[in-house]
Amino acid sequence: STTGAKESHVDGAEKDVASSRVEEEETPEYKTFRATRRAFRRLLPEAARKTHLDLAAYTHMHRTYKGGNQREEKHRILSRLESFQMSVIQAIEPDSNSLFASLAFVFLKDAQRWDDIRRMVVAWLSENANFEVYVGASKKPLVSVVPHADWNAYCNALAEDGAPGDMAVVVAAAELHYMPIWVVSSHDGAKFSVEVVPTKMSKIRLAERGAVLLAHTLPHQFEPLEYTPPPPPRRRPPQEG
Repeated sequence: STTGAKESHVDGAEKDVASSRVEEEETPEYKTFRATRRAFRRLLPEAARKTHLDLAAYTHMHRTYKGGNQREEKHRILSRLESFQMSVIQAIEPDSNSLFASLAFVFLKDAQRWDDIRRMVVAWLSENANFEVYVGASKKPLVSVVPHADWNAYCNALAEDGAPGDMAVVVAAAELHYMPIWVVSSHDGAKFSVEVVPTKMSKIRLAERGAVLLAHTLPHQFEPLEYTPPPPPRRRPPQEG
């Protein structure tokens, strides 16, 4: 029957999609990336792992932010840091340069060198609009994940002092320094963090270098973090007799 033919066609299409996903997930490149991402997630508190948005969703959340009470945003981010046993390791001026200053503190050990980070990031982005990043198991061009109508105009504007950074900046920093970056935001919802894992990084390098943690108080304030879980309880020595 016609209905049966349609159902058969749909079933076949779904199988083709499922098959392509399996093939995509089983590529050696994706296997390596997935293994690194799993190792990276193990560095985070278990509760934090449940809050992830993918890069495209986090970008959409950031862009559609309509403004809110800054006191509430700050309270929300501090509450999350406390529950994740994280703390700010360097006070950063709360202006639109704060993402670059936070990255400068992490990578160059000096938050005042934010302009050096800005130059490096802009140079990388200028040449990598079509750089592919993972969104789930699929690779997509950066320009489509963090879209801008005119990529060259975006890069030129980003080069200016005071231009706020976005997730494209985080991707560039992760790729330039071969280090994963996890961002926890003050977004009001159950999903409010994003992980950016560089495409060329191994579990060995991850173990050697660790990960970068950033707090993001909407709309544009970023601060570097450290994860300080309490030490495990000491075992009492067995009593004699």
